[in-house]
Amino acid sequence: MNSHGKRISPCVSCIPEGKYLLERRNTEQRGDHLILQSVAGRSYILIHPANHALKELEGCIAAVMELKGPGKGLRSKEANQRLLSVFDKAQKLYNHIYIIIKKQSVMNILNRVKQPTPKFFKKLRAIGLILAAAGGAILG
Repeated sequence: MNSHGKRISPCVSCIPEGKYLLERRNTEQRGDHLILQSVAGRSYILIHPANHALKELEGCIAAVMELKGPGKGLRSKEANQRLLSVFDKAQKLYNHIYIIIKKQSVMNILNRVKQPTPKFFKKLRAIGLILAAAGGAILG
């Protein structure tokens, strides 16, 4: 359930779109990992090693070196160490490091063709057709 009492669908992130501060953290259970701060209605969203999302994650995030299928990956501990190394270098330069969560765009080419053409691209198309006609007239 999310903070509004609605059931959360499987395979759908319950982290709202937004920009979240990342911090390094160490616990006896998880070792070194990252935590997202100030997520509305959520707490303790970690980025920690896990190769099987359904068995090892409960609302957290895991980096893997290789995907083997939906929610399954390989060498997560190695990926986590690389992520922490990059995080540490970036934090020395920028002090605060953020992660941006965005909704996945699933529009494919067939869906795009069915959508209306935006105004800007209609104008661009019209200009292109005018220039093509003018060029054809000059050549003729």
